[in-house]
Amino acid sequence: MPQLDPQTCEAKIVGSWHLIRLEEALSTHITALKRCPVCHGPIMIKTFGKIGRPRLFHGKAHTGCPRAPTVYSGTPSLHPDQIL
Repeated sequence: MPQLDPQTCEAKIVGSWHLIRLEEALSTHITALKRCPVCHGPIMIKTFGKIGRPRLFHGKAHTGCPRAPTVYSGTPSLHPDQIL
């Protein structure tokens, strides 16, 4: 599996999925539907502190996504609630 920049997510823009930076997701595409680019699960993006970098969080823990290192089982799989 190729390594993706952890500061990215996918956003549905004009009917198709595009890989974008989290900063762009929080500004330009704030109302777009967003998903994890690895497992396609629903995500939230949060920024901590006044100048903190945004971080991607899964809405529901999923053991098949390396972007969720605290629960990742080591075997990648699509999220059970994946967004198509």
